[in-house]
Amino acid sequence: MSMTNTLPQTVAVVRGGPSSEHEVSVKTGATMLELLSEEFEVIDIWISREGTWFVDGKETDSEEAISGIDVVVNGLHGEYGESGEFQQWLEDHGVPFTGSGSAASALAMDKLRSQEVLHNFGVKVPQTRHINREEWRKEDFAEDVFASLNADFLVVKPADLGSSVGVSIVQTEEELKRAIEEVFNLSEHVLIQEYVSGVEATCGVIEHTDGRVEALPVVEIRPPEDMFFDYEAKYNGISQEIVPARFTEEVSTEIRHQAKFAHKALELAQYSRSDVIVTETGEVYWLEANTLPGLTKQSLFPQELDAAGYSFQEWLVWLVQNAYHGNSSKRRRFTIHMRYRPRVDFMEPLRHTGHLVMANDGREIHGEVTIEAFSKEQAVTHAWHEFLEQLAHVEVRTEEITVLEVVETET
Repeated sequence: MSMTNTLPQTVAVVRGGPSSEHEVSVKTGATMLELLSEEFEVIDIWISREGTWFVDGKETDSEEAISGIDVVVNGLHGEYGESGEFQQWLEDHGVPFTGSGSAASALAMDKLRSQEVLHNFGVKVPQTRHINREEWRKEDFAEDVFASLNADFLVVKPADLGSSVGVSIVQTEEELKRAIEEVFNLSEHVLIQEYVSGVEATCGVIEHTDGRVEALPVVEIRPPEDMFFDYEAKYNGISQEIVPARFTEEVSTEIRHQAKFAHKALELAQYSRSDVIVTETGEVYWLEANTLPGLTKQSLFPQELDAAGYSFQEWLVWLVQNAYHGNSSKRRRFTIHMRYRPRVDFMEPLRHTGHLVMANDGREIHGEVTIEAFSKEQAVTHAWHEFLEQLAHVEVRTEEITVLEVVETET
């Protein structure tokens, strides 16, 4: 991190919101208000569960609430604050804000899509299925799910909620049906994953003004016996949180690598935190990225900052300054060469775009695209999406696509 001398005059901390994580957000915002008030003129914007806006306790409308604000400090959590909806609204109004942008937030909040991105880069993730209501109503769907995931235990969770809201572990078909029904009361998007047995851990990531991404010390999480790190275990203080974690250096290095890689590949900004599972054999499975992790004084992220030697308060000040001045990281230009080699000859015509060049000789398809991004990982992620979009009319297996070459060129 690096500090600048120019500070914004008026900073608004936004907290609460119509989210399942409303209470956690209120506490995060309270900490932000306390620590930032020593440096800035800080306004408290509280959004009720019903979506009503209040500025310093007085009801107002959203447009008036942000009028004259230099920077919004995003203390929201969950489906309203992290889904990209709130970020898109701020972007449309031209108001700088802390955290990731709308597109990256939406991608990270979608657990299925974000896991697919990381899986495409070779990161280990649990086997996962997405269930919709139509599949849920099929008579033999529960038996089919257990068979397809080939697991004795399954994890059922909403695809678009955070803080382990609605998460359960099931062993029988009846338990699976009940768990899915409970999730459908919270979300329209249900994920079912193989249960990976191991120790839960998390790793925060911070960006520096020069664009460098730093992984913080890993936290080892030990819930009480016979419990997993669900909403209750996270917020009632009954779990043991050990920082730095007691894993081997090799395992901790892999966790930090995955956290940094996820931050870059999902195009997140300023800070994030990745959750993982470490098996008995030392394998690390990436679960999800949190774009707005909790920032109360007792939260995991501030614990990691402290373990890394950073002042929580100074980091919050930097966060505001960085958002106010805009991310100073420089975009770089990459040319990516990719190949699709199907198992059978492929002669169908391709739909072309203006910036993706593809060649088909009947045996394999080559694609080349030039993309501007902050990192090589971000550029390759964009290239994957471009390539798969062109092949949308074909049943593509990810192992049939290879990144042959990535060349950085002058911008």
